[in-house]
Amino acid sequence: MGASTGRARVAASTGRARLAASTGGGSGWRRPPGQGREKTGISGPELVKPDRRMRRAFAKKMIWLLGGIGTACLSTGQDGGCSQPLPTAPCVCDPAPAHRLLPDTFPNTPQSRDRIHGGTVRIRVSQEPKSLISSLDPDPVTRFIADHTIFQSLISASMDTPGVVPALATAWTVDAAHTRFEFTLNPAAQWHDGTPVTAADVAFTLARLVDPDGQIPLRQRFSHIDDVTVLDEHGIAVDLDAPRPGFLRQLAALPILPAHVFGNTPIARHPSIRRPIGSGPYTLAAWQPGVSIALDRAPTWAGPSPYFDRIEFLVIPEDRVAMHLFQRGDVDIVPDLPGYFQPPHDVQFITHRLPRTEAMVYNMSKPVFSRAAARTAMGLLIDRTAIRCSIHKCRADIATGPWPEHEILDPGMTKSPQPPLKKGAHMEAPFGEEEYLKSPFEKGGLGDFHFDPQRATDLLSRDGWTDRDGDGTRDRGGMAFSFELILPDHERGFQRTVAVIRDDLSRVGVEMRVATINHKTYLNRLQSGDFDAAMVAFDTGLLFDPWSMFHSDAHGSAQNYAGLHNPEIDRLLNALESVAVAPVRLDLYNKLNMLISSEHPMTFTFRPYSAVVAAQDIRGIAVTDGHLDVLTLRRDTSPPATPR
Repeated sequence: MGASTGRARVAASTGRARLAASTGGGSGWRRPPGQGREKTGISGPELVKPDRRMRRAFAKKMIWLLGGIGTACLSTGQDGGCSQPLPTAPCVCDPAPAHRLLPDTFPNTPQSRDRIHGGTVRIRVSQEPKSLISSLDPDPVTRFIADHTIFQSLISASMDTPGVVPALATAWTVDAAHTRFEFTLNPAAQWHDGTPVTAADVAFTLARLVDPDGQIPLRQRFSHIDDVTVLDEHGIAVDLDAPRPGFLRQLAALPILPAHVFGNTPIARHPSIRRPIGSGPYTLAAWQPGVSIALDRAPTWAGPSPYFDRIEFLVIPEDRVAMHLFQRGDVDIVPDLPGYFQPPHDVQFITHRLPRTEAMVYNMSKPVFSRAAARTAMGLLIDRTAIRCSIHKCRADIATGPWPEHEILDPGMTKSPQPPLKKGAHMEAPFGEEEYLKSPFEKGGLGDFHFDPQRATDLLSRDGWTDRDGDGTRDRGGMAFSFELILPDHERGFQRTVAVIRDDLSRVGVEMRVATINHKTYLNRLQSGDFDAAMVAFDTGLLFDPWSMFHSDAHGSAQNYAGLHNPEIDRLLNALESVAVAPVRLDLYNKLNMLISSEHPMTFTFRPYSAVVAAQDIRGIAVTDGHLDVLTLRRDTSPPATPR
């Protein structure tokens, strides 16, 4: 697809979007009429306020649980355990995660960089990606391996620093209405085969992204793109159908693809999804299925040179196997460890928050969960405080909702280009967590759902759920309160958590059967609604989108797995997408919090931590948007202070 100053639009033809070049021969496009998000709204239901009874029963329950499951609190310290308080109080956790990083031996100067360039770093990944195109397979491993290494986005951003910084685009402007975004591309940027990167590649990527037949999971999140115009070889404009202050952050998570490689073949069926040609600092060198993926420094890269000549991602699903290979010296860095991992003493070790929120979602179309009382009772029967202490060893935050701090306090990231900020191992929540936790947002709605079995049983009894036949399971109208919970087989943390939840539910007459299934089947069942309840995890990083979780139009096509349908929630979500002023957004989030709480389509559980272990001779360890930043890594060539 060549570059020109002409203009092209997406035209509707027999129900399918296609690129149609205008007389000028351009390579922009326009979304077909009628493809967008609907705007609706009426008032929602009333919030059920919690009572504060049965504190003594709660304390007794805590004592029984922490003793009965054999996972009593550990002493505080670097192991990240818990201190043991008075017998009648819940366990109190050490708020400070453990970090153990060696100082940077070689400052970042030209002389020192020459001394430490070269070599190979070997990094463990817990699973093998399906492809290396994250817009097609937006799982964390694909993003970790390919984004900003093989591929570049127009701009770069993270949850660790405010604003956005240049990537493929060296400059950009945003109009006052946040509906038109113009970008100027770096004229020195090249694809790994030597072809220049042009505005036509950006137009191609965005066109394929929103094509309804393109099988791109991220399509719904970019459905507000209305028009793309190629201004010249290195200039492009994107027009939106309404103000979208968070659009830049979304673009920072979208890899730009080469138009000349994919041509007219659908991205999902093109062989280059496993043999990609990108524009980033590394190029794919080898992929041994089930074993490793190796990247080499790209000779076409014109930016600052990364330190390592090669990065090898070793596929090692089991944590114990990964640590065994690490201690043998066959692996340099092991990320993706659970936050409660206890490291050896002769390693570098950090913990960090993951950009994700975990929850139990209820299928509201199923009879057992069709009424809010049963769903609300479920939220009151999950003892998140005890699970955080006994299973997570305090290396997780209790989630009161899916909303990350950056969404409330810095939603837009629409500032002008800024110089790149120094990267580091940023371990705490950015954008002022203290202010966030003191806000009214934290105090209402979902934050009121603490463990309260007495209130839960009262709710169930008033809603008609009683044990009429004396078999130990509550029933109503001849239907037992019995359901199946599905979870993916690769989420071992879920398996540990649901074992505790199942025991708690059984004590009040609720039967939960657990089905651990393969990831593909799990996703298919979620999308089709073939489940009673499920453990899920939502990305709260750059691509966080509350619309896709709670809007009626997102049921069956995005992440509204519960089937929530509330016109007032829809109206507030539509308004939230176009508001950039923080106080107004906070007010909208508070209202959403109350409405979602009253509907209770899911119970939010945890925002987990993750741990990284690194060899003594590795420097430049940093975490960006929940992932190890491989571009800052380098090796210390001086003799190690402590033998491995």
